Amino acid sequence: MNNITIINRHYPPNPGITGESAWDLAKYLIDNHQTNPIIIHIARNDLGGGMLRQPIGKTYSVKTIYKGEQKKMKMLAGFFDGFSLIFKALFVAKGPIIVMTSPPMLPFWASFLFKLFNIKWILWSMDLFPEGFAAAKKIKKFSIFYRSLIKFNYLHSPQKIITLGENQGKYLMEKLT
Repeated sequence: MNNITIINRHYPPNPGITGESAWDLAKYLIDNHQTNPIIIHIARNDLGGGMLRQPIGKTYSVKTIYKGEQKKMKMLAGFFDGFSLIFKALFVAKGPIIVMTSPPMLPFWASFLFKLFNIKWILWSMDLFPEGFAAAKKIKKFSIFYRSLIKFNYLHSPQKIITLGENQGKYLMEKLT
């Protein structure tokens, strides 16, 4: 059987919608391609999403540095959670690696750390970050911090991308080339 690794903040029994999407992909790969999915996720339980599911595949959970509800702390924790997820992948990932976009800066860390180790990866873009932070006015689009995040976010392009639509795909292809 082949292996594939999926990296995302959420995974069942956590009810986050991106975790359910990761579960759907793992289930599809098991049923249709005799694949052993490896899922790396954060060990936490947020509200949201739909039905509760039992995990499938081999799972590895990483502890978060913050479990509270204070928005700025949650955002900061998400940044470091992304690092923890990609760092864990360096040791346990097998087969192709699919990196989702939760926590928001997960592709940033994939781009940075996978470049250091010359690891190929696939981006499954559910959202665009840091662009989403600028759109929500959490960061100024022309700040040096934002421009630095954009530069590093697209430093080591994924070999393939999966997007939610044609416009998102076109935007990412422009950024990645």
